[in-house]
Amino acid sequence: MKKKIRFCFILSLVAMLSISLCALCGCNKTSGGADDENARYNERLDRSDELCKTAVRIDDIFHDQADVFMSPLEPKSTDNVTIRLRVKRGNVKSATLQFTVDLDKISDGEAVWHDIPMKYEIADENMYFDYFICVIPKQSAPYKYHFKVENDVQTVYYNAFECYPEESGGEISIDASGDYYVMPDFATPDWAKGCVWYSIMPDTFYNSDTLNDKTTSSVYKADPWGTTHTAGDYSAGLSYFGGDLMGIYDKLDYIKSFGVTGLFMNPIWYAYHNAGYGAADMTQIDSTFGNDNLLKQLVKASHDKDMKVMLDGVFTYFTYVGTWYNKSGYYALEGGAKKGDKYYDAYIRNENGDVAIVWGNPRTDFSNKITRELVYSVPSSVMQLYILEHGIDGWRLDVGGDLKGSDSSNWGTATQIIQDMRRYLKDIDEDVLLCSEGGNGTMLTDYALDTMWNFNYYYSVKDFLEQETTEAAVYNFNTNLYGTIAALPKSVANSSYNFTANHDMPRALYATKNDMAKAMAATIVNFTYVGAPCIYFGEEIGMNTSSFFDSMIWDKTSWNYRMFNLYKALCGLRQDFPGVYKDGTIKDLKLPENSGMLAFARWKGDEKVVTIMNPWNENRTIEINVSCLAMKNGDLLTDYLTGKTYAIDNGKVTVDVQEGGAVLVNKNINKWAGKYELTTLGETSAQVYEKQPGTLVLQGNGTVAGKSDNLKFANLPVYNNGGISFVHKSGGAYAALIRDDESVGSLTYGLVFNAAGKAEVVARTTKGGELSVITEIDFADGDKLTVERDNGGKFFVTVERNGEKLAYKESETYVGMDYYAYAGLAALGGTAEISDVDVFCSASAQLADDFDNPHSGMMIANENVTVSGGDATLKGNQKPVSYLAPFRATDFSVKAELKSSPENGYQGVTVWQSENNFVTLARRNKNGKKTISLLHCVNGTASEFAFANDVDGTIVLQLEKVGMFYTGRYSTDGINFVTVGENLYSNYSEIYAGIVNCDVKDATFGYFCFGDSIKDGASKSDHQRYGYIDYYSNLLSYVQGTITQSVSGGIWEYCAGGIEQTLVSATEGVMTLGGEKFKGFKTEFTLQIKEKGGENADVEFRFGQRDGTAFGRVKLSANGEVSLMYGDEVLSSYRIENFSFEKQYRFVVIANEEKKISVFMNEQPVLIMEKVIPEYAGGTQTIVCHKCAFAVTSYNAFHYYVDWLHMAGYSVVPDSRYVIITASNNNGGLASLLSTGVSDVVIAANVQMKKNLNTKTAVLGYVIDGLAGATPDKEGILVSADSAGKITIAEKGKTLAFVKADYDYRSFFFIVVVQNEKVRVYVDKYVDGAEKGMKNYSEKPVLEYDFGRSVGGSLQIYASYAKATLARLGLYGLKAGEDYTKNTLYTERAIESPVIKTPAKTDAFENAGRHELSWDFSDKKQMEDFTVYEGAWYVDPENRRLVGLGTGDWTTGLTINAGIFDNYELTYKIYSHGSGSWAGSLLNKNAWKDNHDDGGYLFYTNGGGNMVYFAQGGGVSGAQLDEDGYMTVKIRVYGTADNKRITVDLGGGKKATYVIGKDTATDMRSGFVSFVAGNCVAYFRDISIRELNADGGYAE
Repeated sequence: MKKKIRFCFILSLVAMLSISLCALCGCNKTSGGADDENARYNERLDRSDELCKTAVRIDDIFHDQADVFMSPLEPKSTDNVTIRLRVKRGNVKSATLQFTVDLDKISDGEAVWHDIPMKYEIADENMYFDYFICVIPKQSAPYKYHFKVENDVQTVYYNAFECYPEESGGEISIDASGDYYVMPDFATPDWAKGCVWYSIMPDTFYNSDTLNDKTTSSVYKADPWGTTHTAGDYSAGLSYFGGDLMGIYDKLDYIKSFGVTGLFMNPIWYAYHNAGYGAADMTQIDSTFGNDNLLKQLVKASHDKDMKVMLDGVFTYFTYVGTWYNKSGYYALEGGAKKGDKYYDAYIRNENGDVAIVWGNPRTDFSNKITRELVYSVPSSVMQLYILEHGIDGWRLDVGGDLKGSDSSNWGTATQIIQDMRRYLKDIDEDVLLCSEGGNGTMLTDYALDTMWNFNYYYSVKDFLEQETTEAAVYNFNTNLYGTIAALPKSVANSSYNFTANHDMPRALYATKNDMAKAMAATIVNFTYVGAPCIYFGEEIGMNTSSFFDSMIWDKTSWNYRMFNLYKALCGLRQDFPGVYKDGTIKDLKLPENSGMLAFARWKGDEKVVTIMNPWNENRTIEINVSCLAMKNGDLLTDYLTGKTYAIDNGKVTVDVQEGGAVLVNKNINKWAGKYELTTLGETSAQVYEKQPGTLVLQGNGTVAGKSDNLKFANLPVYNNGGISFVHKSGGAYAALIRDDESVGSLTYGLVFNAAGKAEVVARTTKGGELSVITEIDFADGDKLTVERDNGGKFFVTVERNGEKLAYKESETYVGMDYYAYAGLAALGGTAEISDVDVFCSASAQLADDFDNPHSGMMIANENVTVSGGDATLKGNQKPVSYLAPFRATDFSVKAELKSSPENGYQGVTVWQSENNFVTLARRNKNGKKTISLLHCVNGTASEFAFANDVDGTIVLQLEKVGMFYTGRYSTDGINFVTVGENLYSNYSEIYAGIVNCDVKDATFGYFCFGDSIKDGASKSDHQRYGYIDYYSNLLSYVQGTITQSVSGGIWEYCAGGIEQTLVSATEGVMTLGGEKFKGFKTEFTLQIKEKGGENADVEFRFGQRDGTAFGRVKLSANGEVSLMYGDEVLSSYRIENFSFEKQYRFVVIANEEKKISVFMNEQPVLIMEKVIPEYAGGTQTIVCHKCAFAVTSYNAFHYYVDWLHMAGYSVVPDSRYVIITASNNNGGLASLLSTGVSDVVIAANVQMKKNLNTKTAVLGYVIDGLAGATPDKEGILVSADSAGKITIAEKGKTLAFVKADYDYRSFFFIVVVQNEKVRVYVDKYVDGAEKGMKNYSEKPVLEYDFGRSVGGSLQIYASYAKATLARLGLYGLKAGEDYTKNTLYTERAIESPVIKTPAKTDAFENAGRHELSWDFSDKKQMEDFTVYEGAWYVDPENRRLVGLGTGDWTTGLTINAGIFDNYELTYKIYSHGSGSWAGSLLNKNAWKDNHDDGGYLFYTNGGGNMVYFAQGGGVSGAQLDEDGYMTVKIRVYGTADNKRITVDLGGGKKATYVIGKDTATDMRSGFVSFVAGNCVAYFRDISIRELNADGGYAE
């Protein structure tokens, strides 16, 4: 009876709902309809069993948890759920839904399945299908269901995976993992379903605030924007470009232009990776990215544009060096490393207390309340903090599936932990999204995650992208694709974060080896499949770099517009069909396996879409059954991507599918014709579609005439020089045009082909003016015609026939279009089919403007600029008026001839990123003081970086960019230049170069150009650096990998974003930054005074602190006054308006090499104070409070030096002038000099090459005309010598010239001279006595080459498969006409012997004539007591130290010449720095040149007061360092041959003893003594070695 009641209840619900499908389908015609409509409707209500005696058509059984098939889609436990099943008309007699709540019993066959008979409801309007309906009663627990379908001859079971025929005896084997899954009372945020994500690595997206950039340190490398990294080079993660949260904020409009609804950012906290993983403090936003205020600003602005924000949390571990473990003591307060520490129990540990390790760091223990409170369970926890305080909308858990606890039953599994997270976060806001990488299994089916970062989907895509395109590969891709969503709860699948590339995986084009068809195919699927597609930044512009950490390219001329407009179209598609892509139905259309394509349909209500993927580099035609869309015969489907339409015939459609694919829609939308955007101008009914790539079909009417046009314009942007080419074919009337903008009266130039078969060249030279006919041209079918813009704004037409190109002189005319223009085709009447269409930007862009024409097209038009008669006049204005040319982020120089002088402002040449951020070299008049000034404008405020006194008359101003640095020079004759200032830092992401006027008086310029292109027409760089170039005095200063801190006074606690001092009455609370001495520096921090305890309460940033001397201060008083002070003297002050204890205030303080102190404030920094402090000499830095409670957050301190930018290892030694560069493979080692660029130059060195093992050819070369940080295969000219005796000149990897030369690659002299656009190469080999200089050096170059243009740019040293030492490297910039043969770099060629002389083996102390040897390194001659066997070493007498250059090398060493040592005491002081460094002593070596792998006892320090014994892995730790950071080491070796002891004593009781027993190699009881350095620069002081007796006593 109970079953009967339940069954009747279900049937009554079905009866109530039976008309709902009719309403949805628009098929209820019973009232008011015609008789035939009623008859048709009644026929649909009737059953038809005509096919029930044939086998069940498996392909025609269909159900999806979407649209009419399931309602509601996210049921509550109080909801009954309506389910529909669709089958082939008349093929099924009965259908039953079977469901179970016994999910944990399915696998063992113990689950109880409940049958619900389904009732026939109605046939679809086309009578193709029958619908069956039932209701699942309300359930409180998750359940699964599938269907049982029967007719007269067969029974099958159907779920999301497939159909399973019933076996003989009624048995059935069904894969229940494919059953449909329902979780009552579970819902994902509505906004996340079908969300379009944009994924950003903040560091690599856009650098808006160049003041907060990291500088190169022992850990990090600062990279110029636009450089690329090597595939698989994970050290790229330590390279920072400088992108920040303000950069994302500035580009929100760009992001939103793609219809993006969700913004995802990689971790934004202080970390050791530019992708942000491994944060040191997960509440402290890295100041490189911004601070709390800026994140709040970004989130609000995103919300204002209807975009949600999701952050990335790494909670499986806390880093060793971070605040919550603090193993190295970098942070001031206790962490979790030691028993009794506050966070000790936050980690999983074994019975010995050893911490469990994951990803190289301590694994967190979520079974412990401490961890849960840090991560998510209290308002101050990381996850709640950013939701409550910053307003973010979601969290992505990095490797969330790996979260664990020590107690398996209490927060022990990832599912348990995330379920608990969910409860806390959803209590705050049920619309918060919880997503995870590695989210699988019960995390998605047991009320834990909302959705997953869908690696299951990605790996299907990745396999497809990386393998050869075959029919089988496509078929497998389709199968795997559906498997990624089939068994998921549909809300989870609809929110699934789907991607084709990310921060861990290669870009799509790179993965496909630049196969556009395949990359487009994957993109089309990603944007039309179930889920939330992601654009990984740069994918939309077709970035094809080998590293996913590369910086975003903002130079539009480099964008791949086929890919760019594909993304635009697909995002527009999702906006035009929002229901489909939120939670619409999906059905695989099951194309034949040999079709080589896949197709699926999606629909919801009246929105219907079919995706067809074609990864082949050819069009393919296929017939597809689209009867599932319930469209009528004759209805049209339009390819959204090409504009082509197809009519449905008998439920099928035949489609010509282009490379990449097609997306058919049931609306006539004509916005795109392949990569061409369709712009409607005026009124027109014309249509344009792309028949195949490069072929456009133009249909309908349009006009190009008079003062305004009516067009459907298929166009692409054209920048600078460029145009459109195409092959004409007889047909309808059309136009090929270049237009200035998208207005109907735009400036226009082009060809108009009329119905009479004539072609007229037309132009509109003023906006809104009359269109005029210039001339007619002769043409024929098959002719290739080109409409083009060239230098000076000249437009012309060419006709190519039978391989002969004819330029129509009569077609030439000037049209003053902007740098940004549009080229394309438009229909004018009838139908025209145009092939080989190509809109192009010319490879020979205009690089110079002599201002002879009113507007050249090289520059961006400005109404305040007038150009005529060889002059450009910029109107006077108190705000900057600019005339700019966009350029890519690379190395270059620009110059302009300035004929005027300002009245009270500045006029000059400039490089902009935006109207408020730029660098300018200008004539300046400030209150009567006339200078030529190098200015840096930051957020609208210009400050003077350097200046020279102004000169009379016309001058040429030149700005030179190398890497991230700018140099300003001027000339009175345009030939010889004077330097104004060097090394102004500004690592812009987007470049505009030109001229500027910020003065009430008009400015007049005679020309503007890149490089020296005003003369040679081609160069981009023409650096004018003269004289000897100092590449060594400003050496790299190594900074700790994190900002170390120590505190004293007051009460200190960690707070959100940093650390706070909470004792209001504290007389003085001190926080020391780094403990290092800074001279030139850049320090940033955010301060908040929370409460004051007295009238004179303040917080000071102190800098330049030295014993007994005055120091600098930036003081924030509790009344809101900011003071710049030196000692007790106030140099400048600034009042903060509306100062509040509730607000945080950001500061950036910079000290440059000229002792100028600049103070900036706010998230968009504004200069508030600037003073030169002559007495400033550098020192330590602290933040000090007086009588107040305050917090300091988002802080960083950097040395502010210019040095070498490097890939792979390198070192620079100042006194000896060594550069050492190493490269393990052909990717190369590269060192780029950032302090200057060169054009005419002499480069000379004694090159000493060492081949890598198993290497045939090692290479060393100089790179000229390069791009700092870019290898010479990508940018620049490499002049190289190799180990096979070959000298080569190559540009971007292409050989220009080579010659065989006579030299020993182990040591030879190598000179390259660049002068007057030519390069000359000189080579000398070693001869006896060459150490003191070659007497008969070569005066004839072994190789010469003429480039025909200036080849200025970054100077670099490059190595491949080699370790190369450049001894006595010299660089010299040549003036025009200077005789380089008189230069000492040319005349003084000293070459060291290629063979190292072996020191004599003698009794050491007898040889020395005393019982003790010692070196204080006060004299360079002491180097003669040592022999270098690897790397570079030198004595630095000024600092009394021995220096070993071990950067990029693990075997650098030198040996004491005195010989073999037996019983002895060795003492020395040592200091090493560098990430992963080691340095120390190698004892008892059998051979003088053995390294640590060959033999001997190695004792080394890796910093921090530790000494490690290499052989045993033990050692001594905790030694005290002296004030200069040196550790004192005493090692005693003594005993008999059978029983030797080694004691290591670091002072303060820190020592250890090791025994060398009988089993020790006898040849290591005594031996040579060496000092070694690995992967670092190491300093040694006060070395002494004293003879001992066997008992350890001193020998007399």
